[in-house]
Amino acid sequence: MRISAATQMTGADLQKVRANDSVSIAYMTTGTGAATLLALHGWGGAGSGHSWCEVIKHLNLTGIRFIAMDLRGHGESDGPQAGFDLETFSRDVLSVGDHAGVRKFVLAAYSMSGCWSQWIACKFPDRVLGQILIAPAPAGPLPLSDELLESWMRDTRTRQSFEPWVNQFTSEPLSDEIIDAYFNDVSRASDKAKRETFRMEKVAA
Repeated sequence: MRISAATQMTGADLQKVRANDSVSIAYMTTGTGAATLLALHGWGGAGSGHSWCEVIKHLNLTGIRFIAMDLRGHGESDGPQAGFDLETFSRDVLSVGDHAGVRKFVLAAYSMSGCWSQWIACKFPDRVLGQILIAPAPAGPLPLSDELLESWMRDTRTRQSFEPWVNQFTSEPLSDEIIDAYFNDVSRASDKAKRETFRMEKVAA
């Protein structure tokens, strides 16, 4: 089941910016506060899709501008064959901030993006006011195998195999609605992006 990205984050505005290498990076914004929370999704997710929908329902965004971006190769962003490294990902994030008119922001990062967030905060401390890391990958490399990667790629191919795959990471089974939405995001992400972001975790430092 395909779900339109525009319907995911209610009331949000979809915009796009050209990164340094001309790749189009998409992001959704909601709220008009002076403080900015810039959110980075996990493996196979999408800021323009489901990744932050359930969280944002429970947030008081008074005084906050919430920006959820699609990493390259995910969601509404372009799916290039290059640029899957920490430096380029960082520049993509800064490009979103610049395009949105935001000089300083707090990064919210889930899972694999916890690694990128920590790297960006160290590399560009003048731009990052703070971090909210949710089940983050560490800043150092992880012992991930190519066999594990290929099993993930196989298990996320179909809705039937996707459900047990995603439920292994949760304490309780997810609802069909949430699984459908996440499967939609993972299906939209390019194979190149899913493989290369996984591999970035192996070499991150």
